[in-house]
Amino acid sequence: MPTPPRYDREAWEEELKELTPLLSKLHRELAATPEKTDEDLDRREALQWKIRRAEHRITDLRSRLTTPEEAG
Repeated sequence: MPTPPRYDREAWEEELKELTPLLSKLHRELAATPEKTDEDLDRREALQWKIRRAEHRITDLRSRLTTPEEAG
């Protein structure tokens, strides 16, 4: 498998740095959102979806970043 260009790895590292605090923020928002009204439930569902999406992206980025670089 070819090594990704250096700028791709840097972009992935930067995205990972941005996603980690975002994930924490989404978890705090979810914890602060009540489950009383349909609007609340819709908001919670949207937050849960965003959390899953961020978690999957973090997993993907970590996988890409742990791929060994070829010596060149």
